[in-house]
Amino acid sequence: MKPLNKLTPLEKAELLFELFPQEMPGLIEFSTELTQSIIDNPEEMKKSINLLHSTPFWFQLVHKAKINFDTYGNSLAEISSLFSKQLFDRYDHIYASYCLHQYLIKEKWTNRKFRDAIMLLFF
Repeated sequence: MKPLNKLTPLEKAELLFELFPQEMPGLIEFSTELTQSIIDNPEEMKKSINLLHSTPFWFQLVHKAKINFDTYGNSLAEISSLFSKQLFDRYDHIYASYCLHQYLIKEKWTNRKFRDAIMLLFF
């Protein structure tokens, strides 16, 4: 196995999935709802102090994630390669990492090891 600092976002996502498959349905559900809320209310995101969140590039990432959630649905929570390729490949990992960060902030934790794995792999 490669050292953590040599793993790509896609490899990190697949590792996270393989270690915690039982957590994926909740993460996908949360990310789908977050994505829809951004699409429904883009002005809130544009008020963010993070300038990236107000750019056309950011909203392209959001819309691409929405398409993936609509197209693949629950399969994203069932197949590790689909999860990682559709959500963490190329620049898509920027938005997927944002979803992970929001998940850490907003969800109540029943599995601290999953939270720690997200922190270790992505932040």
